[in-house]
Amino acid sequence: MYKIGLYEREITPLFGNSIRGYFNLRLVDGVKEKTYAKAAVIDDGKQVVAMLAIDACGITDKLCEAVYKKVSKYIKIEKSNLMISATHSHTAGPIDSDNEEADQELDGLYIEWLYNACADTIICAYQRRENARLKLTIAKIEGITFCRNYLLKNGVSRTNPGIGNPDIVRPIGEVDPFAPILVVENEQGKDIGIIYSFANHQDSVDGTEVSGDWSSIVALRMKEKYGSDFISVMFYGTAGNINQVDVNNTDKDYDPPHSHYYLGNTVADAILKVIDKTKYLDGDIKVAYQTKIYNMRVPTIDEINERQELLNRVEIPKKVKLDASSPKELFDACMARSALRFTFSAKKYYQIKMQIIQIGSVKIFALPGEVFSQYGAKIKSAFSDYTCFFACLSNNRSGYMPAKECYLPELYESLYGSAAFYPEDVENIFDSFIELGKTQK
Repeated sequence: MYKIGLYEREITPLFGNSIRGYFNLRLVDGVKEKTYAKAAVIDDGKQVVAMLAIDACGITDKLCEAVYKKVSKYIKIEKSNLMISATHSHTAGPIDSDNEEADQELDGLYIEWLYNACADTIICAYQRRENARLKLTIAKIEGITFCRNYLLKNGVSRTNPGIGNPDIVRPIGEVDPFAPILVVENEQGKDIGIIYSFANHQDSVDGTEVSGDWSSIVALRMKEKYGSDFISVMFYGTAGNINQVDVNNTDKDYDPPHSHYYLGNTVADAILKVIDKTKYLDGDIKVAYQTKIYNMRVPTIDEINERQELLNRVEIPKKVKLDASSPKELFDACMARSALRFTFSAKKYYQIKMQIIQIGSVKIFALPGEVFSQYGAKIKSAFSDYTCFFACLSNNRSGYMPAKECYLPELYESLYGSAAFYPEDVENIFDSFIELGKTQK
């Protein structure tokens, strides 16, 4: 039996705060669902691990450092045993103040408070530790996740090529329909929370109202079933190239960008279907942690000049949703702007933090950035005797992590400003994760 503490704290941003996730500025003017920071602390009597999931599009190094600095004042915990992850909601509050068009003062006020709120969430989870058991199960969730990269008839590859596009040949990549779930059962035999991972983009809510996306609906459904104190901690799986858009759907009313209720209810139904089909998990906690330095990927002088020329020619509208499915010229201009901003503000090198938390037969991989599903499959294959959880966007701010074969000129995720590292270095990062995982015996 472990000592386990769960805690959640509302972090819904203020009206007027900026919303991250697309290329254009959006300001909060309503709330669909509240957003949260959620923590799980697990103590096996020998060491403690703390895992935090934040309803945010991403995280920053500054956030991680600020959270650990405060947490370490109240809890004796090594930095290697603290995992901080984002759920990748595209309708949550800001986590940095680098958007020049936003209200810098208002965003700064929220961000400073957010750092403290996240730290307090971990501390409260630690203080609420109680005797508890972990139970393991896996849900299979089909029909709501699709690869978003496709090869077209002209030989070009495209991200989000459009629903019903007759030029689509095949997807580039595969989905992962499996959602591993840890159920927390207290000493009285009552289920008090879940920790789960699923590989699908949290980009099914549009507009300027706050939402934690489909995982918010999952959490609400679980509270309906088990009570208001039940806490659902979601880790964002290897979904850098996976979303909810079925390009082959022929239904004239099909509207995937506004489907978070459907997605959340589908995931919740799948979880509830297997939540009583569990096996108890035991074993010591083992943490593997290391850091490695990698070169940042930057364009050549000629490529920089090409992008500047494009920006001089194309005006980017301010009040239109802009993303990878936007008209090509606007999308190219947005990516040119992102690439230039990244190039002129980027460090030459970046430290990747590699962390794996093992609990019995479960390995939780805290992966950097938005990882392609190919790397999730590669890790699972290397550890077929374990149940692998993936928590992407953890401990680092490192952009998309495309599979090596997906560094293609028309794929959004592989462009400058999206992918921060060279293809061979991304390969090395995940090979290093596999080697690190093998040290846990």
